Amino acid sequence: MLSYGIAAALIGLLVLFFIHNLSDTVYQETPDKDIQPAQMTGVVRLGNGNSISMAPGDTLLSFVSPVKNKAARVNNLFAATPKGGKMTMLLPDGTKVWMNAKTQLDYYEVDSMREVRLVGEAYFEVAKKYLPWEGEVPKLKPFVVQAGKINISVLGTHFYVKSTKNIEDFKTTLYEGKVRVRQGDRQIILLPGEESYIKLGQIERRIIDLDARNALKDGYFVFNSETLGGIMDELASWYNVDVVYLDNQIKSEKFEAMLSRNSSLKDIINVLESTGKIKFKFKGKTIYVEKTT
Repeated sequence: MLSYGIAAALIGLLVLFFIHNLSDTVYQETPDKDIQPAQMTGVVRLGNGNSISMAPGDTLLSFVSPVKNKAARVNNLFAATPKGGKMTMLLPDGTKVWMNAKTQLDYYEVDSMREVRLVGEAYFEVAKKYLPWEGEVPKLKPFVVQAGKINISVLGTHFYVKSTKNIEDFKTTLYEGKVRVRQGDRQIILLPGEESYIKLGQIERRIIDLDARNALKDGYFVFNSETLGGIMDELASWYNVDVVYLDNQIKSEKFEAMLSRNSSLKDIINVLESTGKIKFKFKGKTIYVEKTT
């Protein structure tokens, strides 16, 4: 067994080796080929076991079945987009969903409700659907999104959800209608133009710029006083690249920008570099970020 002193010396050598190799890395000022934005690609697995892949060139996957053809109806499905992918689809109930890169969605429907389990980012335009008729007034069939430990109850509305393993990243933004967001015993009702988020482990509400959250559906990145770390996380998923910071302090720098999601990575990088605060170097599909000296 190695002594503590020898082990510490070996760790020191490994650190020096890493730093030495990093300093010897041959960088490029621009990528060796222009890296393009996310493409329509992903996979949908149906409840019967069949899988359908979305390929570049496809624009929409629809799983809405003819009302009279009960045998053809799809009541549950699983959809996933990879890093560098995106997907737009119609769920079996007619709800339209725009899925961001690195997103997973589970959908199932029973007589009393519709439910989605989401990891990642998606924008929903929920179709109105009614419960089996009982009494004089038909009731809308609930649409529920489970985002980790957060429960979002919807009737007929347009809204955005971001849900990752880090609960502090959670957001729900309402554009139309009304939703109830519940975390444990605490719940809030959102009205259009309001957003729920997590602060110190508790769900809170704020008024926001709807254009910023509508960006996923409309094809834009909108960064309002966003940290560079948050911006680069978004770009890494969208363009399927890796990010290395040569100065970790630069991650906390804040920026404001509105950029087309259809832009090449080179064009996005040029805009960020024009601030004079940061510069980028490339090696393959890895971006190295450093502070401007």
